Amino acid sequence: MKHYQSVAEQMKKNKFMAVAVCLIGVGLFVEVVSLVLFLFKTTKIDVSLPIDPQIFANYGALVGGVVGSLFSLAGVFLLIQNLSEQGQNFLREQIESRFFGLVAIHRENETGISDKK
Repeated sequence: MKHYQSVAEQMKKNKFMAVAVCLIGVGLFVEVVSLVLFLFKTTKIDVSLPIDPQIFANYGALVGGVVGSLFSLAGVFLLIQNLSEQGQNFLREQIESRFFGLVAIHRENETGISDKK
């Protein structure tokens, strides 16, 4: 249960991730609904009948055009989120590097002072 709460908290913080997840959900919903409509409205479901390739070609065009575009847009939002997080991590690493560099200089100065005594 805690895992789902942390996911909800992350989605509140990361608006791009929330939008991407919504787009993926809408895309999956459109795919399932269109499959059901294509199967039940265009053909009689009977195992003995041959498969009409034109019907599935139309279904593939719909899924590729609508759902593929939604997934691509979700991918763009996830890319933006990833680049934002990388920028934050880069800044954090720069600060850490500066800090440890100053600590190293401090240690050198301290050893230099103790050697003179």
